[in-house]
Amino acid sequence: MNIRTGELLKRVILLEKYVEKLSEAVNLSETDINKIKQDADNEVRVKYPDI
Repeated sequence: MNIRTGELLKRVILLEKYVEKLSEAVNLSETDINKIKQDADNEVRVKYPDI
């Protein structure tokens, strides 16, 4: 794994943790969290189709 890939992986893991902590803070259900993740995934796929 090159440095760039490692840094990106670290950021992804941090973002997942942020979502987890924020969802706890606002009492989101697992369904709500999954919907947010799916929406974000769809936006990224549209913006960066080569990923």
